[in-house]
Amino acid sequence: MKKEMQKFEEKMFTESGQYTELASDIDAQTSRLIRPLFEGWMKVGYSPRDIAHIMLHAVMAVELEQMMSVMYDWDVKPVEDKPA
Repeated sequence: MKKEMQKFEEKMFTESGQYTELASDIDAQTSRLIRPLFEGWMKVGYSPRDIAHIMLHAVMAVELEQMMSVMYDWDVKPVEDKPA
């Protein structure tokens, strides 16, 4: 059952479309987190474009999960790593 949508009042962009200070911090933190993964996969021979595409898909999937959990009160569980 759909519930009332949570209001997200905080803004990450200025009126002119630039990052706020917090958004800049999130951007930097994200870069620090993904850079080692990105570089690791490149070292074993994967294309930067392919890696980026997969990472972007993962971010969009997490965004969708979070939005659905807000809209429908879903209990979102993180996807576990597949065994090697």
